[in-house]
Amino acid sequence: MNNTNNIKKKIRAGIIGITGYSGLEVFKILERHPHITSIDLFSSSRAGEHISSSYPMYFDKDYILQEINFAYMEKNLDVLFIATPKGISTKLIEDLKDLDLKIIDLSGDLRLKDQQDIIKWYNIEKPSSQEIRSHIAYGICEFNEKQIATSKIVANTGCYALTSILCLSPLYVKNKHMENALIDKKHVIVDAKSGVSGAGKTPTNTTIYGNVNENFSIYKVSTHQHIPEIEQHLSIISNSEDYQYNQHVQDNKIPAITFAPHLVPMMKGIMVTCHVQLENDGISLEEIHRIYQDQYKNSPFVRIRPLGNFPQTKEVLNTNYCDISLNLDLRTNRLIIVGVIDNLIKGASGNAVQNMNIMFSLPQTSGLKHI
Repeated sequence: MNNTNNIKKKIRAGIIGITGYSGLEVFKILERHPHITSIDLFSSSRAGEHISSSYPMYFDKDYILQEINFAYMEKNLDVLFIATPKGISTKLIEDLKDLDLKIIDLSGDLRLKDQQDIIKWYNIEKPSSQEIRSHIAYGICEFNEKQIATSKIVANTGCYALTSILCLSPLYVKNKHMENALIDKKHVIVDAKSGVSGAGKTPTNTTIYGNVNENFSIYKVSTHQHIPEIEQHLSIISNSEDYQYNQHVQDNKIPAITFAPHLVPMMKGIMVTCHVQLENDGISLEEIHRIYQDQYKNSPFVRIRPLGNFPQTKEVLNTNYCDISLNLDLRTNRLIIVGVIDNLIKGASGNAVQNMNIMFSLPQTSGLKHI
């Protein structure tokens, strides 16, 4: 799009769920975004309160939390971010889907195409209809830009899912176009670690300071809700050229991955280590490295590290970057892929704003390069 048009483009934004970690980070980014002219904040539980009641440091800002009002939203907003706990988006989307505005949902309610998967993995008894789901774009900017650009509703990625997807996808894309298989899809292991903010703001026995400090724990072993999200994406890119979820994809789902998440004693950050068995003995690490570089050469927020250069979570803290490194264990012919993100930025709010930029035909980096 012409740069002059981009400069003139102005967007009125709203956020439902400002009191949570992700909602707050969306707010921070939008306040500095060059194309945002106004921000309305909505809350079902704290309407009428000044923003400083939740965040005292904003005592000097002129923001009052408002009741959720669909008529007001349609008249005064161009885009709405939903950053609510599980189950709320499912109810809201029934009314929001008919409004003349774009919607970006940061919860997990709308990410999975199959209703039965939502019931099983998210324990939502009455998920939104299959008809609604068929019109929702999955917000993985690096692979689904075309659908995101033309969709009214985008389901933002999960933090573990996004990191795992970015680490694994080049192998599945390349595998699809090779006569002989590159990888053994039956033996893919994802070992993931996250800071405590990934569990949300509401304290639990697992996330309280006394149990997190000086501790390292595994949780939701083989049952984490991001597992079907990762598998859904990998199935799509393995079976579709245009990122369409159709019957062919449904009938040819990839074998299940093994996923083990861990909680580490830090506030923010995710490190994912993927272990993939190579089927092709003749391919070198340098060739695989080039596959990753080619895959992400037009993705402004994915950085493929030089061989031997491994990322740390602090190196992407407070940024929208995902840094990825590769290693090949020649003894086992197993590829090791390491990816790191800030779970509240690239894993949530930053990716949500990146989706918004695509939806409004802005450069993906607008408002995100210097956060």
